Amino acid sequence: MRNGFTLIELLITIAIIGILSAVAIPSYQSYLARGYRADARAVLLEAASWVERQYLANNCYNKNSPTNCASQNANNDLALPFARAPREGNIIAYTIALAAASTTYTLTATRVANGPMNGDTCGNFTINEQGTHGLTNTGASAPNTVAECWQQ
Repeated sequence: MRNGFTLIELLITIAIIGILSAVAIPSYQSYLARGYRADARAVLLEAASWVERQYLANNCYNKNSPTNCASQNANNDLALPFARAPREGNIIAYTIALAAASTTYTLTATRVANGPMNGDTCGNFTINEQGTHGLTNTGASAPNTVAECWQQ
């Protein structure tokens, strides 16, 4: 009677582990990407809500427009109370930026270089004062549409 494994049994086990890993790792990475995208969209929508509240209080999106602003004590663009997605934790997948004029704005969630979403085909998420969703820097090979990326 022999004890132990034969070389064939060991190779079969390694092959099974390799096949399972080949399926599981990309699936897990896709799962993480969907989570990071959801975080970016949530932070953008929260930031849009915050900017709209500022508009109600000041009658403009950009405090550099004194003719349209009720509050003229600030001499710069509105500073968002948060600038990253996800908002908590050690990982930063997106940075959030506001580009505003007196009656318009665009919020952008930009992928962080060398971050977990750096090569994502959805690119950077945008939303403007009309609630229009958009994507920028998606690359030529990006198969995803705005609707697909904003709903994933």
